Amino acid sequence: MMRLSPIALLLPILLVGACASDPEPTVVAVAPVAPKQKPFPTLEAFLTLESGYKKVADSYVDDKPIGPLAYNGLLALPKIDSRLNVYQEKNFIHLAYDGVDAALLQEPGSEDARGWARITSEAMQAAARVSPNVRDNNPDQLVKTVFMATLSTLDPFSRYLTPDEAKEERTHRQGFGGIGVTLEPTDPTLISGVVPETPAEEGGLAPGDRIMTVDDLEAAGIAQVDLINKLRGKVGSNVVLTLRRAEKTFGATLTRRTIYDITVQGKREANDIAYLRVTGFNAGTSTSLRLAYQRLLRTGPLKGIVLDLRGNPGGLLDQGWDVADMFISDGPIMTMRDRRGVVSERDADPDDDIARGLPMVVLVNGRTASASEVVAAALQDSGRAVVIGSASYGKGLVQSIMELNNQGNLYLTTKRMHAPSGYHLQRLGVVPALCTTPVTTQPDADKLMADLRDGKLNPLELIRQRRAADASDEIARTLVAAACPTVTVQRSPDFDLDIGMKVVQDPGLMERAMRGIPIAAKPNS
Repeated sequence: MMRLSPIALLLPILLVGACASDPEPTVVAVAPVAPKQKPFPTLEAFLTLESGYKKVADSYVDDKPIGPLAYNGLLALPKIDSRLNVYQEKNFIHLAYDGVDAALLQEPGSEDARGWARITSEAMQAAARVSPNVRDNNPDQLVKTVFMATLSTLDPFSRYLTPDEAKEERTHRQGFGGIGVTLEPTDPTLISGVVPETPAEEGGLAPGDRIMTVDDLEAAGIAQVDLINKLRGKVGSNVVLTLRRAEKTFGATLTRRTIYDITVQGKREANDIAYLRVTGFNAGTSTSLRLAYQRLLRTGPLKGIVLDLRGNPGGLLDQGWDVADMFISDGPIMTMRDRRGVVSERDADPDDDIARGLPMVVLVNGRTASASEVVAAALQDSGRAVVIGSASYGKGLVQSIMELNNQGNLYLTTKRMHAPSGYHLQRLGVVPALCTTPVTTQPDADKLMADLRDGKLNPLELIRQRRAADASDEIARTLVAAACPTVTVQRSPDFDLDIGMKVVQDPGLMERAMRGIPIAAKPNS
């Protein structure tokens, strides 16, 4: 169901007054009308579209008139039902069904976000009246279909989420009240994993335990999704469990805390190298990474770090900043620019450096994107780490998450990201100092290391090309992309990790891999 916010209950009176000066639409309902149909929630749709269209007009990274975008949204209606047709004629927009006008709407000005939201919601109402296909759509999904078509010509990353989708996404991004267990998908009450440093671990729960009851409710009698919802709840509230381990039954009362999806894995490799894998960035990632590193230190000093960002699609940008800041003692991390040229910057805090200059390499590939590219670029441009692998994805656009009046979310591109050395991350991404993708049939880490040691491999040249290509022509971009093409799958055996382990343990190779690479200074505004 479409949701109506409390403030929206005050708006019908204001809406009538505000629309009085708008061009009056002429709605002709001469197409067949289905009897006894549930009315389309036109007001709620209008309010949602109006709030979204205004945000696009005011905040999108490029100045775009809303009219052509909104008209593209209307063109989504015939894709739901081919008997519908939307077309412009003079200053009017026609919505026809089987060739007969169902609505005739006066076209607003190209900058009139409110006007376009009004005629779009009226067109959706008229389409729902005459088309069974449109009428069968959940109103929230119908608004999404139109809104996504509106955003489709902007960029690949701007999108709209329905209220239910936004709630689920918020859970992954910001965490949820829970105890820190995962359940076996094929055995709904069996605990398959326990997240470290959570109420479940502290309460003695372990993989293989079976949940018998939750707050006196028999776990075996409910679906797994309902069991998960019972385990979750308000942070600070208690949940009472009965569990079975082998032949023993025991109870546990746990206090829910904020739980995040697991995005960090850490382990101590041979020769005291810390291997840290980050698979995404949610609100708990930087804290989880810090804790993982501290756990490794408990078993003795470390001699180097491999930070694996391969396959990391990004997430919360501020978490990417924080992760980069954990390994950089000084200098810029990233610069962002909006459509008005306003520059915002993030610099490293010396007090946040947890590794204190330990040798470090970063692994990237063609699925390393967005916030993870910020980390890789910052560590490379600061001279802090050797980046190894293939060119990254190249997502240099920042999406701001904007809540609309219906509690849906608009993810809108509002800024462009620039690496500390100044290049724009979009399209070409981060090019590694040691590119492994030219290595074809029989990957040979030892030969690549020998070429690096003997001076046959020059990391500086490729990085210079990448930094210059951002302000160059398409030919230069193509040459850089061809010099280190993206790889989206992890090779077996793990060639990149093999190289990374060899480099991070060899001071001579570290020095040669970073030799001559200019350290980025804080850019001028």
